[in-house]
Amino acid sequence: MDVGQRGLPGEDNNKAGNPYLGSYTKGNRQYLSVTDGMDLAWAVDENGQPVTFENGVHYVKIVTASNIENGAIGEKSTEVNMVRVAAASESEVGQTAAPSAIKVDGNALALTEGKYIYDNVAVDGPFAVSVDAAEGVNIYINSSRGHNAVFSGMPNHKMIRIIVQEGEKEPVIYYLNLVESSGEPEPAATLTLDPNGGVLGGSSEALTYAFDAHMSHIALPIPTTKNTNLEFAGWYSSDQKLYTTYPSEVKDLTLTARWKEIGSEVPSDTIDVTFRLIGCTLAELEDEFDSIDLADGDYKGAEYVTWIATKNYTLPENSTVLDLFEMALTGAGLTWKNPGGDYITTINAPDVYGGYELSEFTNGNRSGWMYTLNGNHALFGVSNQKLSQGDEIIFHYVNDFAYEVHDWDKFGGSPALGDGTYWSKWLEAADETLESNEEAVAKAKTAIENQTWTVPMDTANTEQAVKAWIESEIANLDMNGVTAIVTMDSFTPAVAGTEANPSGTEGSFNFTVNLNKGEGDTLATDNTQITGTITAYPVDNEDAAAAKNVDNLITAISDPVTLGDKTAIESARAAYNALTQEQKDLVTKLAKLEAAETTLADLQAAKDAEDKIAAIGIVTLESKSLIDTAREAYDALTDEQAMLVSNYQTLLTAEEAYAALMQPIKETEGLINKLPDTISTTEMTALAKASEAYNNLSDDEKTQIDAKLKTKLSALQNEAAAINHTSNGVQISGVPWNIILTAVPFTAGEDYEAMQKLGAGRTVLGMYDLSLQSLGSDGNIVEYQLNGETATITLTVKDLAKYKEIKIIHQLPNGEYEYITPTEIDGSKITFVVKSLSKYAVTGKLIETASETTPTTGGDQGKNPVGPVGGKQIKTVPATGDPGYVLMMIMFLLAVLCAGGYVYCKKARGKNSI
Repeated sequence: MDVGQRGLPGEDNNKAGNPYLGSYTKGNRQYLSVTDGMDLAWAVDENGQPVTFENGVHYVKIVTASNIENGAIGEKSTEVNMVRVAAASESEVGQTAAPSAIKVDGNALALTEGKYIYDNVAVDGPFAVSVDAAEGVNIYINSSRGHNAVFSGMPNHKMIRIIVQEGEKEPVIYYLNLVESSGEPEPAATLTLDPNGGVLGGSSEALTYAFDAHMSHIALPIPTTKNTNLEFAGWYSSDQKLYTTYPSEVKDLTLTARWKEIGSEVPSDTIDVTFRLIGCTLAELEDEFDSIDLADGDYKGAEYVTWIATKNYTLPENSTVLDLFEMALTGAGLTWKNPGGDYITTINAPDVYGGYELSEFTNGNRSGWMYTLNGNHALFGVSNQKLSQGDEIIFHYVNDFAYEVHDWDKFGGSPALGDGTYWSKWLEAADETLESNEEAVAKAKTAIENQTWTVPMDTANTEQAVKAWIESEIANLDMNGVTAIVTMDSFTPAVAGTEANPSGTEGSFNFTVNLNKGEGDTLATDNTQITGTITAYPVDNEDAAAAKNVDNLITAISDPVTLGDKTAIESARAAYNALTQEQKDLVTKLAKLEAAETTLADLQAAKDAEDKIAAIGIVTLESKSLIDTAREAYDALTDEQAMLVSNYQTLLTAEEAYAALMQPIKETEGLINKLPDTISTTEMTALAKASEAYNNLSDDEKTQIDAKLKTKLSALQNEAAAINHTSNGVQISGVPWNIILTAVPFTAGEDYEAMQKLGAGRTVLGMYDLSLQSLGSDGNIVEYQLNGETATITLTVKDLAKYKEIKIIHQLPNGEYEYITPTEIDGSKITFVVKSLSKYAVTGKLIETASETTPTTGGDQGKNPVGPVGGKQIKTVPATGDPGYVLMMIMFLLAVLCAGGYVYCKKARGKNSI
């Protein structure tokens, strides 16, 4: 059915619009979706219960919904322009899927497929209804569009209707029949929203809403304004805190709408800080030249007094101390002087103290106004000192800065005088004011009045017991230091049920609570009178006995709850769950059981975290998983649970210890990570640093290095070795990558001629002067010796295939020579093993002259050349491990004997490698 315009806007047809699409404005009228549509699925009987039309609809009666007489115009009546039967859809539209969850007053409804009417849904005081459904679905809660709705109390019809509709599909409609909760009522408070020139709920006046802790996830309503140049910037409290949802702390609160010009920026990031103002009474000075001088310890009657008690304030980021000062003093109704813009010279005392001016030099030539930032005096003036999150500002008067300011020397003066007796004396003033105490007393009074003062007769049923119960209940409230004195005014005990009076008779009591906080000028007092009820147990029947048994089990749970109460709590819960609904309604201590379960869960969560922390033990490089597990467990805790963890410092210490163990590993990884993907000569020093850092690690530490970084380091070392180990066609292996080979061919000189003669009978294929140097992590290059270690040399010799019987002549460090047999000849490459580096000559015989007689001198390895060679006396020694060594020595001795003489072998002049 469709009511309103003729079909869809701009169309003359009988196609019905979707009545669930919200609203739009046209001209001066607001329309629901495209028409004032309705759905016959909304139909209910006189009791609000849903009805269906099994036999169809036979007629429609159109009436005026109001009875208004409009004078000359006449009686208000219905104007009918046209009636049309809405056209049905050409195909089935289907039904909307059920929501995933419905919560009422913080409790999830146990949804059953196909069930749409739910009875005995309990609510208590103000409550919220939340519906979880797919994005974009149309949801109405008692005609309020949206996923959430807030109710200040039980609706008159004691029903909640929830409509969930998607696209063009048929809706699903739930009917929740409400009942008052039988348990202890949840604490509630009032939230006042002042639209501040705007409109909220059709009113320009401030509106008050009741709320409880279950509503903290519900978004606050958005006000509107007729000023087309402004837009809503948020709800702010008196301490400038921004709220977007109902408060999580259940206390009375007033929020004011803040507006901003369209397109302007409002700081989105804020900081929370505290401010306290400490003034002083006037000193009793003899004349204008008299002054407080604490050298004699005389304050001359001046006493420090708190003018603004410590209070939280919320400001935009980058605010200054001056911004905070002005906000706090303006809120407190105080005035001040700041002639230079950066130093407060005068503050007027609160009216309760006389409103006098307290200025620089009022109490003497060393008196004036200062402020501390987190306990220390700041170096900057009020307009230049920026604030940060959590800063604590104490603005205070000082009577004698020479003795009272402990850090006076930071301002360029002399160190504070005295022995510290008078340091920060202003902090001895009580952190309270008459205003703050009156506010605390008012809050305590509200907290007491918001309590439901009902006690079961088995808990307390005498005047003394009820008074003790009242005092314990008040002690559990957040009284903020307010003292409460309870006086019983009247008392009537409850009477248990009997056969003649099955329900029993309730008892009653009246009491007065006198409240006070502070003393002297700051003393605030008030009182409130309360009426309470003592519930009576009905006659002992099966249901009452079962409920009382559960109450007794709950009573047996200790207070405060400990982990040792786990069995008692589980037993009480099991007994409660086993009750019928009628029996559950008679249980009076369910709230205590639920609170105990919450506390137990917190304790168990904290214990689990403590166990994981304790399992860390001694920190090693293998402790990471244990530390991470403990950290994850702790971070998963709520703030309340985290406060219960007793060994959190152990976790912090373990994390610090592990970080210290990982420090050289992280530094090494950082050095490797900075290396390029391909090495060059300019990056050799960086590679040396990274390699040295890696080599200095223990084996266990090396296992912690990232595998990819290990591979990278090894690959770069191999690349560097390829560069460093090659010089002029000569290669060396068997030495570290940072050892640099230098191969210098030489073709002249004394050593050249000596080695030429030693190679007589062979062709000298090349001579090289080889040396090694080591590249250090500091970039320095120093000489490097093999010191007896072996290395392998590979030379590339042109036309090597034309020669045979290849021998290497090596000049030893002591100036002697040795022959070296190659370990491998492959094409043009010849490889041999050495233990030191100096000068080398490669010799060989041409294959074409293989049959020619070979001279004795320099012939084969093991035949030693003798006599002068190139002006030098030459002594040769065989290469280590040469099998012809013995034969060579015998032949040599025979030649000497036959000559009848001897050969004097003069050692060649030694020439060490460079």
